[in-house]
Amino acid sequence: MRILGGKTGRSALHEIGASMYLLMVKVYGREYCYLIDAGMETNDDLEVSWRGPMDVAKLRYSPMIDAAFATHAHRDHVAAFCLKEVRSRLKPDAPLIATRTTSAFLPYVLHDQFRIAEKKDEKKPYGLKDIYEMTKRTRKGRIAKPEILELVPGAISVLVWPAGHIRGACSYFFKICEGSKEVVIMFSGDYALHDQLSTVAAPLPPEGWYPDVIMSFDCTNGAEKLNSWKSEIERMADDGFTAVKAGSWFFTFAFAMDRCPTFASALAQKGLPVYLDGPSALSLGKVMASGNGFWCEGDRRVDMAGVRETEFYGEPVVLGEPSAIVAPSGMGHGPAAGYLVDLLQRENAVIGSSGYVAAGTNGRKVVNAKRGDTVRIETSENEEPVEVVVAARCEKYRATAHALREDAVTRIEELLARSSFRTRGGKPLVGLCHGSTRAYDWFQKNLDSRFRTIRADVEKDRDIELVD
Repeated sequence: MRILGGKTGRSALHEIGASMYLLMVKVYGREYCYLIDAGMETNDDLEVSWRGPMDVAKLRYSPMIDAAFATHAHRDHVAAFCLKEVRSRLKPDAPLIATRTTSAFLPYVLHDQFRIAEKKDEKKPYGLKDIYEMTKRTRKGRIAKPEILELVPGAISVLVWPAGHIRGACSYFFKICEGSKEVVIMFSGDYALHDQLSTVAAPLPPEGWYPDVIMSFDCTNGAEKLNSWKSEIERMADDGFTAVKAGSWFFTFAFAMDRCPTFASALAQKGLPVYLDGPSALSLGKVMASGNGFWCEGDRRVDMAGVRETEFYGEPVVLGEPSAIVAPSGMGHGPAAGYLVDLLQRENAVIGSSGYVAAGTNGRKVVNAKRGDTVRIETSENEEPVEVVVAARCEKYRATAHALREDAVTRIEELLARSSFRTRGGKPLVGLCHGSTRAYDWFQKNLDSRFRTIRADVEKDRDIELVD
């Protein structure tokens, strides 16, 4: 197994990085290679706004890839599938396996990355033909419901199972058999253990699919103790209600996929005038409501009653009616940037993030800002950042779609309780991924007595033999 994404060294102190894993299997004398996720880094480089996973170049030394797998359609997990370094290693008939919902979202994510580069007049990561060819591969691997796929008859199969993170998110459980030997290896993807408006918590796998090895487990929240998703949503909605009823503006920036509809719905349920802005948020909201937006029993309809779709950018501000506004992106760029430039300067405005914001982004600058601070907001319309003196109140909401750390440890214990390594008196392996150094430190401290842990931020752990 090779970890090709994430961060190491000093950069891992504050950043998570993009996800990319390579699983190589030798069984019955033949070798097979599988790629799990291919995300894009959040990049504040001055030359381009994009960068592939940290070690994507190492793919050239790997076998050709038999099949690729996408855990969910967030940028840091799928936006690099079209990079030449990835495309050139896929066999001609290699499918891109993803849930029906992720497959429906994927073209939007890939086109968005292309359009960002186009707007910034910078080198593009890939072309429109590359997006078309990649989405064609999803037609071979589109999963309409949780199921078991036989990759190599009698030798390698994979269970596609709900992960609870966002609509369409899944985990992959690879079962590898050779004679009487059998091992199950899990890649969690981003993983939630609490119900949300759009989807329920990740369930335990069915009998016969509990893992022997957890090759990657989502450690996003290991660095800090957070409030529950429900309490954060309620706090956000209450702040919005208080602000609007007092004649103020309330603005929150969120990911277009899943988060924008969720936050807008929660605010509308308070009886507020609520606007949802941004073409991507409106388009992806329609996908969620369509047949393509559902793939498992845990999917829920998000009630959008009372949420107004803007007819033009900035409509609620132009109309002058105090209201709640939700716009992408979750990092404070895209349509959100214009609202930040305008509303940050208003004393009667309240502005909040919806979750994790990466270092160097507009969102990180805003959530750390206090009244009187000057922040530089990058907008798609201006080459130079706009300097804004903050007069608004800034809030940080963490309605996380990742498992809370204590719940994650309990789930790891449940998943590995039946591991064949454990029943023989050994320690099953847990790969700590998708987190910062502090997160890995916390998980390692709480798991090491029972499990063998490896970490994505440690170089020697990034290329290892799992099972002989």
